[in-house]
Amino acid sequence: MAEAENFSTDQCEVPQLVTWIIRELLLSRLPGVRIPEAAELWDLEELEVAMTNWSEQLKAEGLIQGRAEGRAEGRAEGRAEGLAEGLAEGRVGTLVRQARWRFGEAAASTMAALLGSDRSEAALEEIERYLLTCENGDTLIAKIRQI
Repeated sequence: MAEAENFSTDQCEVPQLVTWIIRELLLSRLPGVRIPEAAELWDLEELEVAMTNWSEQLKAEGLIQGRAEGRAEGRAEGRAEGLAEGLAEGRVGTLVRQARWRFGEAAASTMAALLGSDRSEAALEEIERYLLTCENGDTLIAKIRQI
């Protein structure tokens, strides 16, 4: 990098400058691509075509990398959401079974229907407490409806 900081266009002719740019700036970003010497580029039109091709290749590599990263992030988010939903469903199932054991089928069925839409952590914690503190199924259902 010290060479780049000390480089001056006053020190060389255009072909040398182009060669320096190609070697120092592009070569490290395009491994495996044959980059011609400036003398091989007969005119500015050829140089423009070559640079356009390199630019398109860099963009394509960036898109491929971006898509792969996006897919990986999407999969990770999907797994996390699926796990959270699965845990909440399992927890709701446990609460409904506990209500059935303590208060009977009618209270458990009503509770299951009420919990179909609200599965927040705070709501489930309140219901756990109500299962322990309510005297009967009607009181439990009334408390759940207030959440």
